[in-house]
Amino acid sequence: MSIGSLDLSKINLLSNYYGSLTPGGIGAYIRVFYFNKISKATLEKCLANMLIDATTASIMGFFIAVVGAIVLIDKLPGLFPILMIFFILNVTAFIVFMKKRSGSKILNFIIKPLIPKKYKEKIDQSFESLYEDIPRLKDMIIPFIIEFIIWIIIGIQVYIIAQAFSIDIPFHMFLLIHTISVVAIFILPISIGGLGVREGTFVYLLHNLYGIEPHISVVISLSGFMVKFILPAFLGMLLSFRKDAIL
Repeated sequence: MSIGSLDLSKINLLSNYYGSLTPGGIGAYIRVFYFNKISKATLEKCLANMLIDATTASIMGFFIAVVGAIVLIDKLPGLFPILMIFFILNVTAFIVFMKKRSGSKILNFIIKPLIPKKYKEKIDQSFESLYEDIPRLKDMIIPFIIEFIIWIIIGIQVYIIAQAFSIDIPFHMFLLIHTISVVAIFILPISIGGLGVREGTFVYLLHNLYGIEPHISVVISLSGFMVKFILPAFLGMLLSFRKDAIL
C-alpha cells in the first residue's frame, strides 16, 4: 500500500478517536476502511496490515509485562502464569496468521464448513488477497524493535507525570508496572478505553509493592491516559467533523 505520511497521521488520530469510544478499542479498526479509501488496496490487504500492527503491539506489550512478572514473581507469583499464557497465545496466533499454509488449514477445516456454499468462492478469493503481500516473519524484526521503543516512550511519558507527585520508584520498575497495567485491558477488554481496568491494576500494583496511595495512582494513570490517548483522540474527533479529512 502507498499512503503518505500526512494521511497516515490523520488515520492514526481518527482511529485513536474511535478506539477510545469502544470497548477493547475495537473502533480503531475503522482505519481499515480509511486505508482502503486512500490506497485503493483490497479490504483484505488493509485488514492484514491492521492485524499485523495490532498484534505486534500486543506481543511486545505482553513481552515486557512477562519480564515484569518475572521480576515480581516473589511478591506476586500468580501474575506470571496469567501473563505468560496470553503472551504465548498472542505469539502463536501471530505465527499461525503470518504463515499462509497454517492460515489455509484454519480456513478449510474451521471457517469454510460454517460458510454457505454460495459464498465459499468469495472466501477463497478474500483469502488469497489477504496473503498477497503479507511480509515474512524475518521481515518483522524491525517492526518489533520499533514497537519496543514505542512502549518505552509511553512508559517515559507516564513516569515524567509520576515525578510531579514525587513518586520514588526506579524507572525500570515503574515501566514494568505501567506496562502490566496497560496489557490488563487486553486481558479484560470490558470497558471504554480500558478505563477502570487499567487504573485498578495500576493502583493494586503500586499500593502493594510501594505503598503508593490509591488516589495518587489513579491520578497518574488517568493523566497518562490523557496524554497518550485523549489528546490524540480529541484531534481525531476534530478531524472526524471534516468531510475532507481523508480525501
